[in-house]
Amino acid sequence: MSKDVAKKLLGKVIQVDRNGPESTIGKLLHVGRDYIAILTDEGVVYYNSHHIKSFTENKGDMEINVEVPEGFEFKVTDDFKGLFESSQYDWIRINRSGPETVEGLLAGLEDDFAVLVNYDEVIRIALFHIKNISYEKAKSINDESNYESFDESYDESSSSSS
Repeated sequence: MSKDVAKKLLGKVIQVDRNGPESTIGKLLHVGRDYIAILTDEGVVYYNSHHIKSFTENKGDMEINVEVPEGFEFKVTDDFKGLFESSQYDWIRINRSGPETVEGLLAGLEDDFAVLVNYDEVIRIALFHIKNISYEKAKSINDESNYESFDESYDESSSSSS
């Protein structure tokens, strides 16, 4: 999706994609080099521009039930990969809806793969195939069970690849 087209819609309520599990309505907050940030009823969702098929501009019937508070902060990076680099140890959700949804503690990046830990699983997802990410508030990196699972799982996978 063209960065120039998206920039014309900054600050407006839009629908990303027409249908399907990844379609959403929200206020366009930011246009990065290869991603956009949308404020939705569920929080901020960061879309990989390569996977956006369409934008629909608000014609009065699209609404979100969220006001942008003064001083509202969200992640802004140079590119989509930078979101992952700045989010190590955050609990994230990848591909928010549908069969490709996965969530976990972001352990880091390996080449062009995001490495997530979800309790006893270490999940590697190619950045190219990630449609969007959001940050979950329901989980906390201070939850000791997340750390224990991360330490055990990541240590085992790191030592087995050596």
